[in-house]
Amino acid sequence: MKHILLLIIFVCLLVGCSEEKRPLHAVNNEVNDFVQSTAPNLLTKIDYLSQTINEVDTKIQKLTELQNRFPEQNQVTQPRIKKWNRVYTQLTQAQKDIQFQIDRAYVIYKTEQEIEGTQQFTATAQSLIQKADEALNIAKSMTEVIEESANY
Repeated sequence: MKHILLLIIFVCLLVGCSEEKRPLHAVNNEVNDFVQSTAPNLLTKIDYLSQTINEVDTKIQKLTELQNRFPEQNQVTQPRIKKWNRVYTQLTQAQKDIQFQIDRAYVIYKTEQEIEGTQQFTATAQSLIQKADEALNIAKSMTEVIEESANY
């Protein structure tokens, strides 16, 4: 019982029990609207990055299910699972880094009340688009290598 109470308190602190706070999705919508108006190409890249992460996650799940069904074939499935996990980790880290920079740019934009924020974000957006492209290119090349090795 004591552990459950501590867990509830921890979750409340983590999520925030105050009713004054705006819901997280409202903040995300506000930031997404900001990005859409200042750098719509960035949202397209972010969506594509999310789709790629989901595709990699699906591959990992399918390989894991296959490994669970045929544990004696671990030497075939395990190296591929490790490779896809590396791709997944790189992509999710890139996604987190991009989101952090977007949030930072949005706060700067709001703080400066649109005086320099839009110009600063436009420059930041180009950098983030490049970062998303790099993450996607890494994923694409690793996918090709993994799929080529599977053919041999």
